[in-house]
Amino acid sequence: AMSGNKIADDTVNEALLERLKTSLPKILENAEVIRTTLAKIHARVTSS
Repeated sequence: AMSGNKIADDTVNEALLERLKTSLPKILENAEVIRTTLAKIHARVTSS
């Protein structure tokens, strides 16, 4: 029974890793957009 659960856990982990791999580029893209937006806002605030 225990070994069966281990295999199930590994399958779940594999699925999560695959999903993370596919979504990671989008997450990084969004992080870059947020970073540049914050930089622009910061520049505007400090220049005024």
